[in-house]
Amino acid sequence: MIGACGGGPAVPSPVITLTVSPNPIPYVSLPPRVPPGQTTPDCCFTLDATWTAIISSNRRATISSQHVRLADAQSGLTLGDADTLAMGGVGRSVAAGQRTSVEMKWLGEVGSGFRRSSRLRMELTLTFDLGEGVRDQEVAEVDWTE
Repeated sequence: MIGACGGGPAVPSPVITLTVSPNPIPYVSLPPRVPPGQTTPDCCFTLDATWTAIISSNRRATISSQHVRLADAQSGLTLGDADTLAMGGVGRSVAAGQRTSVEMKWLGEVGSGFRRSSRLRMELTLTFDLGEGVRDQEVAEVDWTE
């Protein structure tokens, strides 16, 4: 509980939960386009994945920013970072006491460390504006599977 100065009434601390569905997230890897007869390089794969961020809050909130980091789960090597997703939640309102679902999509190229056999792990970070200068940040980590 956050109490007001001078012994005023206590107000509930913001409580936001973030979960991701499905878990693990299925994805499709698309090889780079190469002219006929040339070998496909080990880099430049495009990954396509869609998931739903499920948010609950005891206070009204607005998603003010989002960030996705995609990494090789074994080495920790970052394969991709994105603040802008094909679909996302920036500006989306979350009503107090209700669950809000936000569909999100990654459609982008990943780094040269990606191998089709790689185990992938996503870190989704959402920052919420709760009004009156109060912010909260929630992180969900989820595996991806091809």
